[in-house]
Amino acid sequence: MDCMCSKKRRPRGDGDMYLPRDRHGHNSVVPRLPSKKKLSSGITRCDPAPWHPERHFCESDSAPLRINDRVVWVSDHGPEYGTVRWLGHLHDTSEDLMVGVEFDNQVGTGTGKYRDRQLFEAQLGHASLIPLLGLLKADDYLGEQAPVDYGNSCFYTSHIDRRLKLPASSHFQEFYEDKQKHGGSSRGLPQPLNAQAEAKVSGERRQTSEKGNCTTNNYVSVLGETDADVVELCGVNRGIQGHHNSCYLDATLFAMFSCTNLFDDILNRARDPDSDIPQYEKIQEVLRDDIVNTLRRDRYVPSKNVMKLRQLLDDLGCVSGLTTEEKDPEEFLNSLFHALSVKPFLKLSSQQETHLYQLFVAKNEKLEIPTVQQLFHQSIYECKLKFQRAPKALIIQMPRCGKQFKLYDHIVPSLKLDITDALEDAYRFCYVCGRQATLECWECFRPEVGLECTSYCDSCSKTVHQHKDRTDHKQEPLLIKDSLRMDAPLRREVMDLFAVVCIETSHYVCFVKCPVKNKHTWCFFDSMADREGGEDGHNIPKVDNYIDADTWFGPKGLDKLSEMIRDDKSKILPGMTRRLLSDAYMCMYENKFVKQYE
Repeated sequence: MDCMCSKKRRPRGDGDMYLPRDRHGHNSVVPRLPSKKKLSSGITRCDPAPWHPERHFCESDSAPLRINDRVVWVSDHGPEYGTVRWLGHLHDTSEDLMVGVEFDNQVGTGTGKYRDRQLFEAQLGHASLIPLLGLLKADDYLGEQAPVDYGNSCFYTSHIDRRLKLPASSHFQEFYEDKQKHGGSSRGLPQPLNAQAEAKVSGERRQTSEKGNCTTNNYVSVLGETDADVVELCGVNRGIQGHHNSCYLDATLFAMFSCTNLFDDILNRARDPDSDIPQYEKIQEVLRDDIVNTLRRDRYVPSKNVMKLRQLLDDLGCVSGLTTEEKDPEEFLNSLFHALSVKPFLKLSSQQETHLYQLFVAKNEKLEIPTVQQLFHQSIYECKLKFQRAPKALIIQMPRCGKQFKLYDHIVPSLKLDITDALEDAYRFCYVCGRQATLECWECFRPEVGLECTSYCDSCSKTVHQHKDRTDHKQEPLLIKDSLRMDAPLRREVMDLFAVVCIETSHYVCFVKCPVKNKHTWCFFDSMADREGGEDGHNIPKVDNYIDADTWFGPKGLDKLSEMIRDDKSKILPGMTRRLLSDAYMCMYENKFVKQYE
């Protein structure tokens, strides 16, 4: 069996552990984590003595991994999937928490035996021991995996050492920070257990010391992490109060910061005196402390706080009229990103870099009710562009001209956005047989299918292009890096929808997804839902639980909307649903896997 924490290999012998090898026979060692002399509060470890012959086992409720959890180990040649069979400490080699994994592929050399003890049972050549921080939960990794049928196999009866007492995730954060301080590499050590992943009450304040180029700030957790949080979030005087045509800014900020920490790096990066503007720290402080943290802590931001940010951005002169005039979200975002020197999220094959992606498409009669996925693929096809790499955030602007003209009456937001075929160097799949694609034919594109139908392997391409309608098609070889040809991870790159900004008659609102675990919970926000008083009065913001999310998002919504249009009943769509399907202006997607590493 294999161990990834040993500094050098011992002579081969029955039951000895070795560094796991990937399917191609290459060692891929996760760097050794420095041991901590002083442990965090609540952490206990047994004395470094040999194991007692009699062991007792139990599962800890606080353990981040449990027996039979599916995990991913990212090797030099791509991800390797496996199942947790054992958790505990190896006192003669390391104080780190070790995980016994049975891999799907042969990346180990043993059957679960360490020295003279059988820690767990696994198929021959599939067992390895790996430090906890060297693994990702399969659910946190975007590679799609079919559920595993454990059946009645004896391989799935392993245990967990009762001496394991795991604290909150701050312990693992300390290990990671200590490793970074000592100059260790982070390859193979994913970062899902960061400060923002710790279980806590929504809105609770605490101090975090951000490493690298980040400043030390009060971090306030995102909203809507539990059902109780969602109930507390919804209601009158919740969200950001609108004032003087600020709805474009209110809806955008609420979408970006209320229920996700995707953009939190913007709030904490320290000023670079060589490149950042003099007003950088003031703008960042107002955004972080007066708006984002106030929203997450109090669930309400008064309009005066937002006006501070509007005034600061207006003083820069990049976009005029930010304090009084109607603007669009992209104007605000461009001004904010410029002021805070935010690096572009997208790098295009045309060598351009951008924060936003505008869908430029011609109306296609075959797409009566298009999805965002279909329009995204059509835009990539018509512009002949690709992404150089998978972005952590993708902000897509819907195809419309100004506030009134809409290319389509209805657009269904896609909960999952597959960007595999839009990546320049990604592993592509043959549309016919599913094997690795080697050729691309743009002329085979069909808007109702998407970019999937443009990629083929050599043999399928020859067959497909024997058809009389395709004999003149020009095929081009896919430009896949050599390192990806044989060893690329067999997965599709998929991004998750977390917010939709909508507009109706110059008024912006938004839908946001709440991070309630294993639930599909969405909220609707309007910064000017009501008003108290006349001209001298004030607007009242409101957040509502969008209880019809399961009905209208994704394929279900498309089928139901198609039926209503056939029966000429689309005009009687419920108010929130009508705004979602008819008035979508901007859809925001996140790549959870890339987000962990950027």
